[in-house]
Amino acid sequence: MKTPGAATINASGIPGLIRTEPPVGSIVAFAGDATKNTIESSGWMVCDGRALNVEQYPVLFAVIGYRFGGSDGQFHIPQADVANISPVGDATETRPTNITISQLIRFV
Repeated sequence: MKTPGAATINASGIPGLIRTEPPVGSIVAFAGDATKNTIESSGWMVCDGRALNVEQYPVLFAVIGYRFGGSDGQFHIPQADVANISPVGDATETRPTNITISQLIRFV
């Protein structure tokens, strides 16, 4: 078990204190196919406000707890609200109109 502050070198030669993936609970903009069967197998899920079981997602629960609602062994992930925001640039820029942006939360 790696303890906090213990530097290790992984197979790629990157020190263990440097994360190569976002931490659990990170929320990102995603413009790809956000259907359940393609996203959740990679450790991400769409921020759709659904209730999750604490026992099934203990690491995510340890990070967000009941911050977005829930009780008695069920907690909620945040509901995505991407209205009036731009993940890149500002609202005056010309952007493609056929891109759907979803917000994903990392759970593993």
